[in-house]
Order: sequence, then structure tokens, then C-alpha cells
Amino acid sequence: MNKQLVTLMTLLVVGIGVCVWIIQKPSQSEFEPIGLFEDLNSVASQIDSVTIENSSGTLFKGKKHGEQWLAEVGHTGKTYPIEKSKVANLINSLLQGKLIEAKTSRKANLERLGLKAIDQEDSLARLITITVGNKAWQVLVGNQASVGEGSYVRFVKQPQSWRLDRRIELPVGHFSWLQHPILPFEVKDILTVTRVGNDNWSMTKYTDEIDFAMENMPEDRLLAYDGVLTGFVENLVALDYEELISIDDNVVNSLNLVTKLNVVTQQYQEFTVILSQANGAYYVNFNINGAEQYWQNWYYQISGFTAQQLNKVTEDFLQKIDEEEKSTFKPISNEESS
Repeated sequence: MNKQLVTLMTLLVVGIGVCVWIIQKPSQSEFEPIGLFEDLNSVASQIDSVTIENSSGTLFKGKKHGEQWLAEVGHTGKTYPIEKSKVANLINSLLQGKLIEAKTSRKANLERLGLKAIDQEDSLARLITITVGNKAWQVLVGNQASVGEGSYVRFVKQPQSWRLDRRIELPVGHFSWLQHPILPFEVKDILTVTRVGNDNWSMTKYTDEIDFAMENMPEDRLLAYDGVLTGFVENLVALDYEELISIDDNVVNSLNLVTKLNVVTQQYQEFTVILSQANGAYYVNFNINGAEQYWQNWYYQISGFTAQQLNKVTEDFLQKIDEEEKSTFKPISNEESS
């Protein structure tokens, strides 16, 4: 065989081998996922506060008190129970989250990821601060990833941005992570509800198997439908709010009473639900006989629809007269007519 041809074939084989080796060799630049807060895991059980801020200020500030989490509400210094699952899910996401892709480190491009510093008025970022004693862990959370799963994040003092391998769920408003609904009761816990004042009525549940019954039911009248009274109690125990307002003389003096409801629980705890109105907005507050409850120290702003569900008069529970006549009408048979 021609010596030159042998040399050429040898070089070709070597070249192919080198190419295969290069293709199969792991890339030195391939990014290995790393934990977002790797050093926080060992002290996770000692986390004592979580704060979330945006360009407008503090959105949420929760602190752990024993086994309970409480949120500071506004500038009142008062606290309110938190939905523990919200905080638990956030902490778990941060502890388990991994940085899986390096993104831009150019300051001019951070806006597209929602990661501008929160001291800039138009920033969309949320700053999360977790503390254990005097030590803090911070991260900025931006938009959801446009390609792939997860959220864009950036450490406060670093220009480098990253894609996290999961979406970080954050509160949409100041009150969204607080405990909802207002009352800690279920329908089965309620014994009696009574409207006080004009057009007063009362409903009572005598056994677990039977719906609520209206006391002193008007003669020759029927309930609008089965379960109408129980439906009212369902709305009462599911009573929810849009905003919390601390009890204040200015607030109290501006309110006009709409109605009052006295409630007795199966354990004979009594409290009054007070529905009021001011400047087109509706509020509820509570007076309680017995041990103080967290929900008696606030005025709760509620929607107009929710207010309508509470402000029921007797006629709202009854069939209309013409409907009752139809339901009790019995056609005369041929035998009866003869």
C-alpha cells in the first residue's frame, strides 16, 4: 500500500477519535445546580421571621411565637394569625430550591426579569428576608421564567441573576396570607342565630340531623326552600374580609349600624356580629361574652355582596305569597266535583 495513503488513513482515524472524545467529554462549562440557601437548611427549625418587601414597602412581616406564626398588621404594632401553610410552603421552596441556570448580570437587562432593586420605584421584584436570630438570608424574586419552569432570582448584593427550579408563591396583598375566614367555627358548632332590632327573627338547630328551624314561624307561611336557614349560617361561618382595620375612635364614630346578629355556639359561647356602613363601604366587628378572641379586636371591611348575605329580614327566608298558593293548590278531581 502506498506509504502516503497509509499515513493519511492513520491521521483520519486519529482525527475521528479525537472528535469522538471531544463530543463525549463532559463540558467544563456545564453548570451544576446548587441550593439557593444551602447553609440555611441546618438551622431551618430555628427560623423566627419572614419579611417580604416590594418597591412600596413591607408587604408581609411574619414572626414565630412558640408554635404560632403572627403577622404585624400595618403600623399598628398589633398582630394577627397567619395561614401557616403559606409560610411553610415559602420556606420549603427556598430551602429546596436550586439555581439551575445563570442569566444576565447586566444591570440594564435585570428589568426584563423583574429583578431591579426594590429601592427603584418601578421595580417588580419582591425582597424576601429570612432570619434566624441575628443572621439573615435575602433573595430578590422576579418574574416567572419565560422559558422553562421556575422563577428568576438574584442575591441582593450580586449583579448575577439566576433561574430557580421552582416557582416562588408570594402574597398578592397585605392581607392575603393572614388567617381566613374570620370566625373559627363550622356550621355544626352553631346553636342559635338571632337578628336583633327591627324585623327580628331567630333560628335554632335542635339536632345534627335536622336543618335549622325558624322560631315563631309566621302562620300559613313556608320557607323559601329546604336548607335556606342552614345556608345563612354557612355564609356566616364562612364570613371573609378584604381589609383589617384596627379599632379606632375615628373609625367607630363614622359608622352607621345596619344590623346585629346574636350567635350562640353549641358550647354556649355567645358573641354579637355587628354590621355597619360608612362611605359606601361595609364593616363587621364582634362583641364577645367570655374569653377574649383575636377576632374581636378588629373591624373587618367586607364586600357589599357579603354584607347582603348577613342583612336578611324574615321575608328573605320565606316563599312569596303567590308561590305558596301554588304549592298548596290542589286540583278538584271529577269524583269530588260530582
